[in-house]
Amino acid sequence: MEPKVDVPLFIEDPDRIPTEAVPENFVSYTLKHQEARPPITWSNWYKELHWLHVFIIFVPPTLGFIGAWSTPLRLKTAIWFVVYIHLTGFGLTAGYHRLWTHRAYKATKGLEYTLAILGAGVIEGSIAWWARGHRAHHRYTDTDHIMQWSRPDGDNRP
Repeated sequence: MEPKVDVPLFIEDPDRIPTEAVPENFVSYTLKHQEARPPITWSNWYKELHWLHVFIIFVPPTLGFIGAWSTPLRLKTAIWFVVYIHLTGFGLTAGYHRLWTHRAYKATKGLEYTLAILGAGVIEGSIAWWARGHRAHHRYTDTDHIMQWSRPDGDNRP
């Protein structure tokens, strides 16, 4: 096993992460050094579930369907639904994804606050948490062990 590298939990400039903090091939390193989990079977599947997540994923939509079934749809509600979906999607795409994850452009403080509020409406976590997860997605999805897009012609672009 490789020696443990002492790195801070919070790195002020994420673009300057010390290279010794992350192994060259993180996926291979993790697969080699992490203990294998037991296989999921019919007798232990429920132990692998995060029950809070199951509750959050199933109960609110179920209540929404019950409410939609038992309450007549009003035009104002339908219009608000369409506007809300588009605005929050814009906040997620232009804010969380392009601005904070990829740093694709610079925005004024007013635009940053607006995109942060709109992106929060999608309920996918904080900006820092979402950006970290998405950067990890880009860093590790195209490795030898995890290929998200696999085409026979060898072109593995999305």
